[in-house]
Amino acid sequence: MRTPAPHGRRRSGPATILCLLSAVIACSACEDAPASIEMRPSERLLGVIGMSARIYARQIAEDGSIMGGSMRYPERFSWSSDAPGVATVDSLGVVTGVKEGTATITATSEGVTGTATVSVRDAARLAWSCPLPGAVEAGLAIGDDGTIYVSAAGTLDALDRNGQPLWSVHTGKTPPSTPAIGRDGMIYVATPQPGASLMAVDRSGAIHWTLASLGTIISSPAIGSDGTVYVASQDSTLYAVAPAGQIQWAFRARGAFQLSSPAIAQDASILVGSEDGRLYAVSPQGTERWTFQTGGPIQSSPAIAPDGTVYFGSHDGRLYALNPDGEARWAVTLGEQIWSSPAIGEDGTVYVGANGISAIDPSGRLRWTFTGSFPPTVLRATPVIAADGSIYFSGLDRRVWAIAPDGTPKWDHPTRGIIVASPAIGVDGTIFAASYDSTLYAIVERAASNASHAHAPWPKARADRANTGRAGGR
Repeated sequence: MRTPAPHGRRRSGPATILCLLSAVIACSACEDAPASIEMRPSERLLGVIGMSARIYARQIAEDGSIMGGSMRYPERFSWSSDAPGVATVDSLGVVTGVKEGTATITATSEGVTGTATVSVRDAARLAWSCPLPGAVEAGLAIGDDGTIYVSAAGTLDALDRNGQPLWSVHTGKTPPSTPAIGRDGMIYVATPQPGASLMAVDRSGAIHWTLASLGTIISSPAIGSDGTVYVASQDSTLYAVAPAGQIQWAFRARGAFQLSSPAIAQDASILVGSEDGRLYAVSPQGTERWTFQTGGPIQSSPAIAPDGTVYFGSHDGRLYALNPDGEARWAVTLGEQIWSSPAIGEDGTVYVGANGISAIDPSGRLRWTFTGSFPPTVLRATPVIAADGSIYFSGLDRRVWAIAPDGTPKWDHPTRGIIVASPAIGVDGTIFAASYDSTLYAIVERAASNASHAHAPWPKARADRANTGRAGGR
């Protein structure tokens, strides 16, 4: 016999339970729905037709907290472009430029949308790319005839301005040292192999001499006005080597020399940073002139302005400016370990990489910082400055960037690997970048006005195309 339900109450049948469960789920979904969608970046310039870049979307809750992003939860988002003839977007938020114009990219999650603006320009193109023997850690040297010299995977390679190989010389190990070119065309390259610490190779690829007694060298040579070659070794010694290959003198420091390469000042002092946090100034005779102590190891190589001011970065996160006698003028805190070496523009602005690239005026005032797209670009390489003031740099975001003197982007081009080597400008204005993906990229601007950087006092890593590391250039 069925017992009747108490008066005023009704038994919950399966349909009622299902209804209640649906209401709970709906209420939970309502509470978990995002209040807004944040787009990063909200504006993106694609300066190369056919280039792709990713836009990221994040769900933001009512209280401002982050609920989830498109990188980790791509299934939560759908994407669309209001102008697919200008820029397309795929299911992961990767945008590709099709033709010049502007497109609005929309990300939708649970009925909530966010938008980003994409501007497409035809500012540059990839002229060519060529494979290299291995990953590249060092910068390029450019000869007066446009020949490109690059160190990769245990070889020093010469290529013509179109990327065609001319010759290759075995160096024993992968040298992170950037080659330097003397006035007579001799190419000098240091290696981390104690049995072949420094090599001199002529323009035909013939080895003239090898020094095997300088210890392990991972920094780059500097060349004095008289042809003397200066190299700093991990054995805490700065060496002066005659053009014919004889050691002239050896200066012993109190800390090892790592990636900081020697720079030669107007008074012929040789400046180089050490693991002990000191910047050393050494006379042309090999005696100590002065030292300056920082709060961390120095991997950044010095850059020298026409008035003798010395700029360099330290792992204490500061960019320093010193008078020629070693007295501090100012220091700017950039908040990151500084691996990058400074470059100096025609107007005296100093450009240095850390988390992005910063522009500092000669008085020490920060003008601007450009971090690239999202996530921010981390720089270990040195920027290069063109005659028109354009700044080119590359970083761990696998892109080559071009920005205007005011810090606004002009274009960027992807590579398949990270880039720790500094870019270079060829004699015809081509921008070269060598990547960890064992490839050399040659990028040409549509309206190039950058064919020379001779007017800037220290426009790139190692001062000039030949990488002499000397104030006043060649």
